[in-house]
Amino acid sequence: MKPFLLALTAFAAIQICQAEPKPQGAPKLPSGEEFTELRMAFAAQPDFHPMWSRDEAREAIMTAAKAKDRAKIIELSKAWLEKVPVDADVHFLRAQALKAAGDWAGFTYHWHCFYGLIHSIASSGDGRTAKTAFKVISVSEEYYFLDEIGAELIEQTLEHPCDKMKVKLRDGTETTFYFDVSISFAAMSRRLAPAK
Repeated sequence: MKPFLLALTAFAAIQICQAEPKPQGAPKLPSGEEFTELRMAFAAQPDFHPMWSRDEAREAIMTAAKAKDRAKIIELSKAWLEKVPVDADVHFLRAQALKAAGDWAGFTYHWHCFYGLIHSIASSGDGRTAKTAFKVISVSEEYYFLDEIGAELIEQTLEHPCDKMKVKLRDGTETTFYFDVSISFAAMSRRLAPAK
């Protein structure tokens, strides 16, 4: 795909989860396919950094969440989701803060974005083998998914191009999931490559 078309596609897809719902009506909710397009377009940007969970702006949101400062979460998460619209955890925190504030349209929108992003990961494979691994764009996505299904990490190993995660499920069952981390590895390689 030509760079201009790729950039245009990325811009259009990223607008999906940046739009704040209008108070006078239900916002358009993105479809499952649009969440996958959003994730892939976001990861295709030249400046994509898969380690967004270490950003100071995001850490400030997590600090506000620990302090249960809902007003601060609402304030900080808006700008963060404009920058990183694929951050499911922040969509979740924003949804809960908006719910507490009585913003039902905002709550349902960000709740939908949270589950849409999780669904995009879950529908990318079955995670049972390296060949059918869940496709992720960041290690953060692995943990969103595992946390949401109630899986406790026992052991993690890298079997390139996959993270192999041995986990214990809520019912005590132990199982292994594979996550294809090739996108985040490629992005980190580009970032670490010497400038030409």
